[in-house]
Amino acid sequence: MPDSKLYSIIGPIIGTLSLLCLSACTPESKQAFNDNMTAAGNNIKGAANNAATVAGAVATEAKDATYEASYHVQKWVVTPPGGGPKPPQAIANRYCYHSLQDILCYRAPMPGAENRLVAYQGSDAEEPPQATMQLLPTHPYDSSQQPASRVANASPVFIGMPPEVKGDVSQPGAPATPPMDKIPEQQPNPVTTPQL
Repeated sequence: MPDSKLYSIIGPIIGTLSLLCLSACTPESKQAFNDNMTAAGNNIKGAANNAATVAGAVATEAKDATYEASYHVQKWVVTPPGGGPKPPQAIANRYCYHSLQDILCYRAPMPGAENRLVAYQGSDAEEPPQATMQLLPTHPYDSSQQPASRVANASPVFIGMPPEVKGDVSQPGAPATPPMDKIPEQQPNPVTTPQL
């Protein structure tokens, strides 16, 4: 591609010089002119090739220098000078349990929640106790606690009948009624009464 651009620029110049030489030169000078033009074309080609080679080498050097510089910067940022590799960090203890639709984590095992344990982690985390099923306590069979035995062995709660309620003293035999000023006022039902 560089050759075609080069010839597009130099071609018309060479053509003009060739016409001038052909019209006013001798055959020996014409031959010398053609030899000089060919040598000049070869020199221009060689210079173009050398320029392309040098430009490629410079570009490669620049790319390599950029990559090397970025590598050193990255290495310096990730590992500061003199820092060396970082020691492994301790992981905090965590015990995670189901709670409704969520999972909650605590720093210590939750007693009584072993059956809801999801997972645990930590550098020095102890294994939580395993969830165990405990049987319900059984009561021994006692025939005296059966309903028929309980009714037969029941003892009365009251010693005797309670005294009769006294009525109004002004009228013997009349039921007792509270005085009118002690009757609470009937409040309207807020559900059925209209709001004004």
